[in-house]
Amino acid sequence: MQQVQKNFPQAKWHFYSPVNRDNVYEGARMAFGQPVETIYKLDAADVIVSLDADFLQSGYPGQTRYARDFAKRRDPDSEKMSRLYVIDQFQNLAVLQERSYTIAADYILPWDSYGTFTLATSGAIFKSFNFQDQPGHPFLQYAGKTNNAGASGGFGGTLPTYRFFTSLDWRYRDLEITVNNTYVSGTDDTGVNGTSTPLIPVSSYSTWDLREAYDWHLSHANEARILTFALGVNNLTNRLPPLAPRAFVDNNADVATFSPLGRFVYGTVTVTF
Repeated sequence: MQQVQKNFPQAKWHFYSPVNRDNVYEGARMAFGQPVETIYKLDAADVIVSLDADFLQSGYPGQTRYARDFAKRRDPDSEKMSRLYVIDQFQNLAVLQERSYTIAADYILPWDSYGTFTLATSGAIFKSFNFQDQPGHPFLQYAGKTNNAGASGGFGGTLPTYRFFTSLDWRYRDLEITVNNTYVSGTDDTGVNGTSTPLIPVSSYSTWDLREAYDWHLSHANEARILTFALGVNNLTNRLPPLAPRAFVDNNADVATFSPLGRFVYGTVTVTF
C-alpha cells in the first residue's frame, strides 16, 4: 500500500469494516498518539500477554502471519520458548439454573471368621435443571425429564431425579463375590424438543450385576504372582431400556443412557506378577 501511495500521491485509502475495532484504535491512540494498526512481532517476543484478544483466531487481522510467527517460538527443542499469558472473557447468552446433590457412602465390616463385607453407594439427585437457550425464551425444566433436544441447543437425553449405583462385596481369603445395582428413577417423556404435552411416563430402571472371582497363588515365595479367574453376569434380569417413543422416534429408547445389550455373560483370566 505504501508503494501504491508513492506512485499515486493523490490517492486516498478508505477502510470500512461492518464490525468496528474502535476500542483497538482508541488504545493505539492512547499508546502512540494516533489510530494506527498495530503489527506484532511474535517471533521476536519472549513473553506475550493477550488481554481479551485471540490473535490466533480465524478472522483476526493478521491471523495467518501471527500463527506462523507464534509457532516459530514454540519449539520445545529450542533453547528458549516464548511464554504466553492470556486473560480472556467468555459470554454465553444461555442461562442454567441447577440445584443438585451428590451422595456417596461406604461401610466396611471386617469379620475374621466370615471374611470382609463392603457396602458402597453413590448417587446424584437433580431437584432442578432449568435451562434457557436465549434471553426472552421460556425456561425448560429438564430434571426428571426425557427428551431429545440436544440438536436444537438444549439438554438432550435422560436426566432422572434420582440415580444411584450400589455395590455389595464379600471377600473371604481368595474368594470374592460382588453384587452391583444400578437404579434410575422414572421420568416424563417430553418429546424431541422437550415441550410436548401431555407428558408420557417413562418407567424407572434397575439392573443387577453379579461377579465371582478366585485368586490362585502361583508362588509361595512371591505372593504378588496371582492367577485370577472371574465369571460375571451384567444385567442379570435382562432388563431392556425403558420406552420413550416420543423423544426417541428412531428406536423408542434412550440407548445412550441405558444399554440395549441386555444380559451379558463374561469370563476373564488375569495374571499378576
